[in-house]
Amino acid sequence: MSLPQGQACDDGAFHGHGIRFGKIETFVGSLLTCIVAAFIIISTGGLQIQTTPAAHLVLEAGRLEAPSTAYRTTTYALGTGFTFGSILPGQGREVPSRDPYTLDWRLAGGVQCYGEAARRDGPPAPLEQFVLKAEILATNTLYLAGQTGWGAWGGAGAWATAPLGLGAQTPGWDGRHLRAELLAGAGGGGGVVTHGGALVQGQAGWSWDFSRFWSVRFMGGRVKAPAGGLSSSVLDLSLAFSGSKPVQFL
Repeated sequence: MSLPQGQACDDGAFHGHGIRFGKIETFVGSLLTCIVAAFIIISTGGLQIQTTPAAHLVLEAGRLEAPSTAYRTTTYALGTGFTFGSILPGQGREVPSRDPYTLDWRLAGGVQCYGEAARRDGPPAPLEQFVLKAEILATNTLYLAGQTGWGAWGGAGAWATAPLGLGAQTPGWDGRHLRAELLAGAGGGGGVVTHGGALVQGQAGWSWDFSRFWSVRFMGGRVKAPAGGLSSSVLDLSLAFSGSKPVQFL
């Protein structure tokens, strides 16, 4: 569903506390998610059903409001999840004896700038969005990436994006790396023309590990709506945190 300019869209939520009854966990209470750029309040409730020891199903319903506009709507969500980790003693199962797998990950946050985003009203204009990105390393070079972004400046406060994809990073020399990635997903709102919401984004750039865990990145490329409308250069400046965790597939 495309939203008129100035209105808000659902950009995710944080689950509240739960009460467990057997395999069903109920979420109680109200949660408030304030996305600074779009001023969104979301109240949700739902069920989490443990379908297997490692997987669960999530059903949610909620209410979304944008206090700065007249926009009000009901939201529904259906999702799945997968649990990583060792089975703890005392849960009626044996602890797996195989060696754990080390999961390497990176979290990054920054600002992304579109040179000229096509608008419904008026000529193309620059657009800036806050971006959060999660990366899971498949190998020492390749990684899986998921990104979410929401409009901050440029007269498109309800603009939101959510692409997924693959990336590659060279081995480091003095903490410096070359990077390239290709993401595809959805984006819309804020009066930006995407003709259906599908987006493709390709970028390449440079990163510098200035400590064991922290790095800074600068990337550039192009973002495009395949059905027409948005087609713009994109620049990305972000700060990333890296970590790892031994996990087991239950």
